[in-house]
Amino acid sequence: MPGSRLRQASLRTPDGAVVEYGVLGAGSTPVLSIPGANDGARTLRGTFSALLPLYRRYPPTCRVLLMRRRAPLPDGFTARAIARDYAQAIEALRLGPVHVEALSAGGGIGLWLALDRPDLVRSLLLLSTTAHADVELKGVVRRWIAWTRAGRRYALQRDSLRRMLPAEQWRRLRPLLPLFWLRSLLTQDRLRLQAVLAAACDFDLRPELARITCPTLVLGGTADGLVRPALQDALAAGIPGARQVLLPGHGHLASVEAPAEHLRQVRYLHALAEWALRD
Repeated sequence: MPGSRLRQASLRTPDGAVVEYGVLGAGSTPVLSIPGANDGARTLRGTFSALLPLYRRYPPTCRVLLMRRRAPLPDGFTARAIARDYAQAIEALRLGPVHVEALSAGGGIGLWLALDRPDLVRSLLLLSTTAHADVELKGVVRRWIAWTRAGRRYALQRDSLRRMLPAEQWRRLRPLLPLFWLRSLLTQDRLRLQAVLAAACDFDLRPELARITCPTLVLGGTADGLVRPALQDALAAGIPGARQVLLPGHGHLASVEAPAEHLRQVRYLHALAEWALRD
């Protein structure tokens, strides 16, 4: 596995913003992780807290880079603009082409990175995400933004967990909701969360998907009540040659809920990418 210690660092963009990142492992295969709305947390470790146990199980040949969006993150900063920051970071760190993993609200960033800079992307793993926000998803995200602005964090926590978790898991964890709410008060950056959510709300990349050429996997869960399976189906259908895996009974964090299957799919995707590079 890459190792248990997260080595943290940062770099500056050409216009003076700061991009925080952490590194797990020292292998020769670079994996870039783009977070979802949890990048509204105050710290890098907080952003990736749910994913760290998963990434620590990656093969020792991997070097996993967990990279946040820029700080400060202005309201209205688009997914495409954020993707340009990631491209600049890949070049500044001299990583060469990387295996990109984009989770949930980070999906648009990963897609734009593969579209605008295909030379930097070996493979694309799209986790519980979509190429467009339909009317229902827009309504949910806009309501979350309004609740964030109004300081209604309890309502936000309740609705997000209810939508992301499978029904049985939600029933078990619902009594612990006050603890999740208290944790959010301590760990979330309200203004940053608003900007992260706004960038994931109004976009439609479906007309662009046919231009993606790297090996791609769309991985999610059948019980995801936020990014519903129909949205994931449309994403996979639009990318030439993309594979899709929907894990039965799993929710929005399907990869965390089923780490063994996630790792099996990652190994297969990486192998496909290496064969493509040889050709």
